[in-house]
Amino acid sequence: MHTSERKPVDPNARYEKEDITMGAVKKGIIGFFAFTIAMYPATWLIGKLIGEPQGGFHFGAPEAGVGVHPNRRLPEGANPLLQDNVTATSDMRNMRIEEREHLNSEGVDPKTGKRRVSIQSAIEAEAQRNGG
Repeated sequence: MHTSERKPVDPNARYEKEDITMGAVKKGIIGFFAFTIAMYPATWLIGKLIGEPQGGFHFGAPEAGVGVHPNRRLPEGANPLLQDNVTATSDMRNMRIEEREHLNSEGVDPKTGKRRVSIQSAIEAEAQRNGG
């Protein structure tokens, strides 16, 4: 701890010996954890005194049709399942296969009447047009 009285400085010391004491550090750490542990029941008690929000308090996904706010109803099936890595990989592979088939095939779109040409035949037609 710093004081105003002067003491001789040890030239071989690499730190100020009276800079900080381990007792103060230990007390600070113990005080921090004691405060954190004491705040858990205190926040629970404050929550009980204030009361729960309208419609109840839900952890996790709410049930279909039941929301935190009573005036806001959730539609049925509002909680979709998340996609895992296996299905994401297989879906991407299937999408790439469909894209490749679409890009390498020829045909006419029945709705718009536009003609679709494969990439290879488009390259060949452009090469012939430019004298290549």
